[in-house]
Amino acid sequence: MHEHRKSTRLPVEGSLTGDITIALPLVVTQISAGGVLVETDRPLRLESLHELRLNVDGSPLVVSGRVVHSRVVDLAADTLTYESGLEFINPSAHAQDEIRAVLLRLSDGDDPA
Repeated sequence: MHEHRKSTRLPVEGSLTGDITIALPLVVTQISAGGVLVETDRPLRLESLHELRLNVDGSPLVVSGRVVHSRVVDLAADTLTYESGLEFINPSAHAQDEIRAVLLRLSDGDDPA
């Protein structure tokens, strides 16, 4: 068999494991300064870390979150809906400002803090 790789692959002795990130559509159902409640069609593992890409007024807002709870909330004929709470992990100052702006809009101008 002819190899087309630029670099040679070597066999791994022992164990080398990891994780792969997949894009999973979600719906944010609740948001606070500390995190979000989301609905997905797949379960999220407790304590797992995720990079959330939220659409805020047409612009992406990227923030890291840790799953603190997850449960099935709807069992339809052929689909499951999961609800998971994610705690924001060290959001940047920009992310905090954007989240505060969303909270302010959702609270009709009342300070939600």
